[in-house]
Amino acid sequence: MGARWNRIASNGIPETGYRTIDIAQTRGHALPAQLQSLLWFWQERRGAAVMPSRDSFPVKDLRDWIGNLALIETGTTYRFRLSGTNLIVRFGREATGWMVEDLAGDIATPLCAMLRAATVTGTPVAATNHVRLGRELHAHADLALPLAAGADGMGMILFGSYPRPAR
Repeated sequence: MGARWNRIASNGIPETGYRTIDIAQTRGHALPAQLQSLLWFWQERRGAAVMPSRDSFPVKDLRDWIGNLALIETGTTYRFRLSGTNLIVRFGREATGWMVEDLAGDIATPLCAMLRAATVTGTPVAATNHVRLGRELHAHADLALPLAAGADGMGMILFGSYPRPAR
């Protein structure tokens, strides 16, 4: 299991690390119910493979989560192929077509670290990330699920995010 840390930075925003998830130990995990069910769906589609392919996830099967999902292309950089409408608050804009690195730094830096961990390990990665929007601190539970390369050779990450109450 990866490192996990959470501390308050000088600007008052908690800095949150990520953790890789051991699928066998997710019962009772601190993921919101929506992300827990998405993780189990990924596991089911994975079968005996290291990770499922993106072809294993037709849009009709993702309807329970679709507004809170993004499909992110992997490589030397990360690009949003698609981003759900409920993620506008999470990313500060409609992100479809944008490079992750082009988001605001307090959003892009932890997100890139999380995506890199999922890409390198080939395993799901969970995090709670915090972003200050105006005077409000917004917390989001995030889950990055790696997907095997499709016919075009492009690797992807299925990313889910749901708001959490700020503490």
